[in-house]
Amino acid sequence: MANYAADVVAVVHAIPSRQIVLVGHGMGGIVVLEAARTLGRAVIGIIAVDSLKSIGAAPMSKAQFDELVQPFRTDFIGHMHEFVAQYLFGKDADPAFVRKVADDMARAQPQVAIASLEALYHYDFAALHEIHVPIIAINSDLHMPTDEARIRKSAPTFRSIAVPGAGHFLMLENPERFNPILLEAIASLAQP
Repeated sequence: MANYAADVVAVVHAIPSRQIVLVGHGMGGIVVLEAARTLGRAVIGIIAVDSLKSIGAAPMSKAQFDELVQPFRTDFIGHMHEFVAQYLFGKDADPAFVRKVADDMARAQPQVAIASLEALYHYDFAALHEIHVPIIAINSDLHMPTDEARIRKSAPTFRSIAVPGAGHFLMLENPERFNPILLEAIASLAQP
């Protein structure tokens, strides 16, 4: 995650603005947490999109993680298509869009994707004590609701906005619904 965050930090350092709202989707939610730790006062807020739901939850055991990742090691492309359809979209999702996302994700280099998955599931949220800006999660209710009370025990500045009936790619599945929510969240962070 730190390597991905370094890319975000490099971009922020290349732009003139000094009041930054970092937005990350899925794994990108953790990436922007890491970037915020490095950027410090330049960041005025963090928005995570369908992310950070597991903060404060019991970590996945090694056996559970091995069971999750083994099918990717055995048949990366085939399992990625199964995984995307089963876990990242609701039952009413457009099949052509599901296929496009699955095809895109299946093009990743397996060793990079699996290493990223491992880093994602083993991320140490203890680093949240270094983040003092508001954290807003715009989350679907797909598979796992956002337990705001549990998360606030680790991240007191956290709040969530639920988007019922959305899938993991809520910003792509229904931008007309998602974009106003995102813009309102950004505006709330930009207010003095």
